[in-house]
Amino acid sequence: MDLRYGQGEGYSRPGGNTESGPQSRAAELQNYVATKIELMKRAQINIQRVTQLASFIPDYILKDENTKIPYFTSFEGVAFMADISGFTALTEAYSLKGKGGTDQLTKTLTAYLSPLAGCILRCDGDIIKYAGDAFLAVWKVDDIDDYPEEIQKVIDCALYIQVTNQITI
Repeated sequence: MDLRYGQGEGYSRPGGNTESGPQSRAAELQNYVATKIELMKRAQINIQRVTQLASFIPDYILKDENTKIPYFTSFEGVAFMADISGFTALTEAYSLKGKGGTDQLTKTLTAYLSPLAGCILRCDGDIIKYAGDAFLAVWKVDDIDDYPEEIQKVIDCALYIQVTNQITI
């Protein structure tokens, strides 16, 4: 059924007669609306999936509308790396728990790294790499004169992470 052109069962062009009457037209419209609602639900699910995937792409790539994949760029910036000490021992302890140990390790890492990532993003940093129990973040510097300010942002971020998460870096 294609309602864009006014065609479908029980429909005739303007000025013509309907073949099946108003009840058929009402059913046709009801079906059309139901189809549109289903398409909108699917689109919403797709938007949620894209949003989740986009969270893994650095902001400086997402903000550039002319980005083509594969993507390469270089820029001046300040880097910050954080690593969990004792991760190997933690992994070994969870591996001894059997099948559920991997899930528990994943939940522990997520619970630990998510607040850290949130701190970095709140401090205008951009996480460009996760590697197991570590991540690498950058603060892009557009002008060489801005280095002191960006370095201070990174220091402030590290201190913020320590205070809000009660950890040492």
